[in-house]
Amino acid sequence: MKHAYSRRFYRIPKPFMLFVSQKLYSLRQTARNINWTIVFIALNLILINWILYSFMNLDYPMVGHDYHYFIPQILDMIIYFLKNGATIQWYTPSFGGGVPAFPNPQFLQYSILEILSLWITPWHAIIVSSILYISVGFVASFRFFQKVLKLSPYASILGAIFFSANGFILQHIAVGHLGFQPFPTLAIILLLFFDPAIPSGVAGVLLGIMVALIIYQAGFFIIVVFCLSSLLAFPLVYFFRFDMFSWKRISITFLAGAAIALLLSASKLSAVYSFMRFFPRLDTDVYLITPARGIVGMILQFLGTMSLVPLFLIARLDPNLLPNYFINITGALYGYWEFDMSMSPVVYVIILIGMNRFLHAPRNYLKKYITRNNWGAILLFFCFAWLVVQFTLAHGRVYEQLQHLPILSSLHVNARFAAAFLFPFAFLAAVIYDSWDGKWPEKKSVSMFLLINLLTLIPLVTYFMLKEDLQLRLYDVSTSAKIYADIRSGKDFEVTSIDYQISNTQALQAGVSNINFYEGIFGYAKENFHPEIKTGSIWDISDGYFNMTNPSGYVFPESNNTRPFERIKIQDREKLEAFANNRISEWKIPTYQKICNYISVVVLGLVVLFLCGYVTRVILRGRL
Repeated sequence: MKHAYSRRFYRIPKPFMLFVSQKLYSLRQTARNINWTIVFIALNLILINWILYSFMNLDYPMVGHDYHYFIPQILDMIIYFLKNGATIQWYTPSFGGGVPAFPNPQFLQYSILEILSLWITPWHAIIVSSILYISVGFVASFRFFQKVLKLSPYASILGAIFFSANGFILQHIAVGHLGFQPFPTLAIILLLFFDPAIPSGVAGVLLGIMVALIIYQAGFFIIVVFCLSSLLAFPLVYFFRFDMFSWKRISITFLAGAAIALLLSASKLSAVYSFMRFFPRLDTDVYLITPARGIVGMILQFLGTMSLVPLFLIARLDPNLLPNYFINITGALYGYWEFDMSMSPVVYVIILIGMNRFLHAPRNYLKKYITRNNWGAILLFFCFAWLVVQFTLAHGRVYEQLQHLPILSSLHVNARFAAAFLFPFAFLAAVIYDSWDGKWPEKKSVSMFLLINLLTLIPLVTYFMLKEDLQLRLYDVSTSAKIYADIRSGKDFEVTSIDYQISNTQALQAGVSNINFYEGIFGYAKENFHPEIKTGSIWDISDGYFNMTNPSGYVFPESNNTRPFERIKIQDREKLEAFANNRISEWKIPTYQKICNYISVVVLGLVVLFLCGYVTRVILRGRL
């Protein structure tokens, strides 16, 4: 009787069981209908961007030291914009007693950052634009791996993570190198060359826009990195996906993109040339080490924070001494942020496993991949890889011939060129993983993807394990927020005097222009900066000059009958008054510069019309 009672007591009503089974079936159907690829992309982007945001704000309000250069510049641009609209800010009275603005290659006018700063504080604009660049680069990487290389969704997502979660972008954004912000867009540029879904003409236009945006955001260094990285990526695409390699498409995209980029940025490039012909900023790195030692240093760069910090802790060494190790091994006297190219150790483990399998059965892989058409791609890859090594080590016959070319002669900190290997490493790791993923059953494929995804992201935590401030977070960004609030409230930022020992941010606050300011164009120690002004009112007169530098002398001295560092003449009182009040000053612009300005504006209008027409046609055809 007791047993029968127990069975009756625990019997579940049939209607309830039917309800539960219906709900479970509904959940299974819902799970099947969810696009899990989008979900995983979104989750990874949230995690990577959260790491970036947390690392940038690690010691908030103290942020990376180079923000002391860019944030006051952005604030100055906003002051000018609110008074003069979208016209070119040729010069600024706020710093250096009057210096070039738009002609400075480091000036960010017409960049995405400036546009965002019109609506939110510069620091928030930097955060938003950093997240935007990483997110767009992640999605472009995923599409490149899936649509161009034909990898599985899981391998494509992992490839995007491998590329996006790297120390190069984390360190440079944290330290304040805003010219490196667009680095993730390398994936977009490569995608434009190979994605058959984008017509080659449209791809060329988009390529031109991307390069122009990078130029307007002081990205001259990463343009060179992009060129080097593309030299490595193109042979890899040719080797693994010969059928996706179209010389005709690549030629049209490159030629159209290069032409449009030059035309869109003609105004900027012409102005930069006019300025830098007097201040070329020639600088060459010399590392007094052997090539073998330099390559060891590069290997350590790639291991970086994500691999070396755990290894140092296991060995009971202080990871905060990593900068000293890098300096001793590479011979480069730079901050830690210049060396760290770390990718997740998972990337290197996958590549090493793939190499090991190849070495154990080389014939199998040679038969599968090597053909008469693609063996040369391998040779080119290794040749270009050695070229990148020469650039990174600042040593080698080819590099010595190229380093004197325009742009290259003004670039230094060659350790940064190692970043050209980051996308190819992600490329190889994704391809190798895909070769495994295709052999696994569905359940194992999902479980392995989730495991590798997690293991790839975990090493990012190492960036919060260093106790020392390796990014020199010396700039108090809260002050810039107060200045931004004053700008939005309509405060007048007229410059009235010249001071010496005052920072750019303090100069904006006090309504003065500082002599002892930082500007790399004049040399890190200002060895090429010889102002004739002195502390005191800008209206002080001596020898027929006011106490303010005529900024046109730095850029267009011939058109304005002046010279570099010459002060503003007393007969130009109205120009000084307009200049000190951040209004348009009527200093002359040469004809060639005016032509370049018109070309950039006209081409921008034509590009916008072309893209609007293309999008309209796509919508009408039902392809969007």
